Amino acid sequence: LILFLALGSNRGIGFGLVKEFLENTNARVIATSRNPDEATDLQQLKGQYGESRLLTPLLDVRCDEHF
Repeated sequence: LILFLALGSNRGIGFGLVKEFLENTNARVIATSRNPDEATDLQQLKGQYGESRLLTPLLDVRCDEHF
């Protein structure tokens, strides 16, 4: 099992890496963001690949309570 963890993955480089891993590997991807419900691009990928491949948990690295 290949697992890829991406922090801040709702846009930019993080989102691009998530998309590449989903398209080009069989990896399970954990794509974190501060507002996963508002990350529409991530939610579209989740709809396309399903929760078995893409998890989108809330994670704000500035908040100690998230660790």
